Amino acid sequence: MNLEGELVVRVGWNGARVTAVDVTSTRPHVAGQLLAGRPVAEAVDMVPRLFSLCGRSQGVAAALACEAAAGRLPDATGLHEREAAVRGEAAQEVLRRMLLDWPRLDGVAPDAGALAAARHAIAPGEPNEVRAIVGARVLGASAPWNALDDADAGERWLAAGPTPVAAFIARRAAERPGLAASEVALLPADGAAVARAVGVALATDPGFERAPVWQGAPAETGALARMRSQPWVAAVVARGGRSALARLVARVVELVALVRPDAPSRPTVAGAVTVAPGAGIGWVETARGLLVHAAEIAAGVVRRYRIVAPTEWNFHPRGALVRGLEGLAASGEAELEGLVRLAIESLDPCVAHRVEVARV
Repeated sequence: MNLEGELVVRVGWNGARVTAVDVTSTRPHVAGQLLAGRPVAEAVDMVPRLFSLCGRSQGVAAALACEAAAGRLPDATGLHEREAAVRGEAAQEVLRRMLLDWPRLDGVAPDAGALAAARHAIAPGEPNEVRAIVGARVLGASAPWNALDDADAGERWLAAGPTPVAAFIARRAAERPGLAASEVALLPADGAAVARAVGVALATDPGFERAPVWQGAPAETGALARMRSQPWVAAVVARGGRSALARLVARVVELVALVRPDAPSRPTVAGAVTVAPGAGIGWVETARGLLVHAAEIAAGVVRRYRIVAPTEWNFHPRGALVRGLEGLAASGEAELEGLVRLAIESLDPCVAHRVEVARV
């Protein structure tokens, strides 16, 4: 069983510019219905099977939420093991997008061999095999692990174009560096603080799961939110705003940080908060952004369960995609559709998506 659905992005176009953007999600929010009334252990075991993407992260968030609801917070060793699993899955997901979906945006066949190797390489713990793939297929065989550490080095790497990934980003930098830039705020990097606020909002706003907000307004989550302070990412944002290009650069920078062997430290990517007796929050920074699970339990049984996923933040009806596409200029419908698809890919939805262009 899995919870599928799709995003439908409808774009109004007057032949020159985008005049309106509407995002509709058909993904059913039925986790609460499926999990309520089940014993906690059964519900936690069921969660990873409900999702075709990021199942490991979903399972970690579920376990953390239910443990916090029972008044048990993870010890350092247990949390470290879970974080290793989350990071491994995130690296696999990001690499899969780069090797499979990015070439398709250019009409190029994906590298099936590298993709197959990446799919089977990650296991909880150090992602040694994926590290080799990232070194060869993303950075380039001769590039050092610190090749993206500062803005000048990152730009040199981009100009050299040592891999298809670098060449893909370089084309976007040359053609549309400000594509889909928006003023929508980035979620804070403090996952625990955001999770606490989400817990409060879920208790008072029945529509929060479908259209979450931060401090009363839509917000963006994901690699750009997490990597905003990295020198090269910050430089790209300073030139062209929080754009599709900035998100792609942030994705590469974060992937390298996830797998490089000489990383000085790794940020916390999972945690739990007990919000009330019998109520807990589990949060995980997935490849696509912040994932929050909220569980209420009593007598060992799930009474209420809700999930706020990254896609609901980034594809909010007034969120980063909508605001970034407003007023977008294009010379024709084919170009417009390609630009919209690139903007969507830069925000990396966890469900299939469809673009509809309507002349107005």
